[in-house]
Amino acid sequence: MTNFYSLLKNRIFIFILTTILAIMIIIGLYTALFKWKSEDKKVFLNNVTNYLSKATLSVTGVTCSSCIQEINEALSDMKGISNVLVDIPNGRIQVYYDRQLIDNANKIAQQVTTNTDYPAVLMKIQNPEDLMNEQNFFDQKKEYYIAAVGEWNITRNDYEIELNAFKTQYANKYGENVLTTIQGKNLEKNLQIQVFNHLVNEALMLLDIEKADFSISNDKMEAEIDEYLTTNSLNMNQLIQNTGYPENYLKKKLSNTILINEYLEKNIFFSVPSNEERNRLYNQWFNNLKLLHEVIYYDRELEQNLLAASSNTDSCCP
Repeated sequence: MTNFYSLLKNRIFIFILTTILAIMIIIGLYTALFKWKSEDKKVFLNNVTNYLSKATLSVTGVTCSSCIQEINEALSDMKGISNVLVDIPNGRIQVYYDRQLIDNANKIAQQVTTNTDYPAVLMKIQNPEDLMNEQNFFDQKKEYYIAAVGEWNITRNDYEIELNAFKTQYANKYGENVLTTIQGKNLEKNLQIQVFNHLVNEALMLLDIEKADFSISNDKMEAEIDEYLTTNSLNMNQLIQNTGYPENYLKKKLSNTILINEYLEKNIFFSVPSNEERNRLYNQWFNNLKLLHEVIYYDRELEQNLLAASSNTDSCCP
């Protein structure tokens, strides 16, 4: 019996010892892994904190890929620039640079202005801490919003509804596999640009209308929608089928269109009958809006895709 208890004690002791060793090994591995991740992240953050900054420039006259190429060539002579993003629709250039090598961001704007046909003005500088805070903020926003125009957020839901409506229209016309070919994939990229630019332009106008405290009563809005449907010999179901929009979204789009048109008539056109003069007034108003409000992309991947696709447009420069 004594031998049995001795053996049992030995087995218990061995089990406890083995368990302790296993726990120590796990803790050691976890600590080492955690330390590696922390140090790895620390190195990354230090690189950002110490060096990386971003200059946002306003630029005029940029319309195609040749313009972008000229800007890139002009900036390629400057040491310290790591990335250049040209936003054609909004007339913006984002330049990521090493602030140890470029001590004054105005030099970047001067380089573009002096060496290209596109005058550039420095709008904003973001230091490394700003960039880290911005990225953290964007990571929280991008699940629900793709971008913002001033204080106006563009929802991911709106973008996906618009894009899916376009894709459905092409699929109904050319077949379900229309977007699977090389040409179809290029078409989809163009649709992404068109939808995004449409939503940005709409947001610019709605933001200005909101700041002007301009509105239309619900009764008048309903009457305008009914008049639109009657004039075009349509009913709501037909319009839903034609556009591919859900009913609630379609009503919102109609309301936005009516609101914008009413605002233009009363505050921009002032009953001017000439189409040429109306176009001039509209372009003047709209271009001023683009200068006033910055477009901020929350979804960086979408931003890269859109800017890359828009930069691949055919050359239009002499």
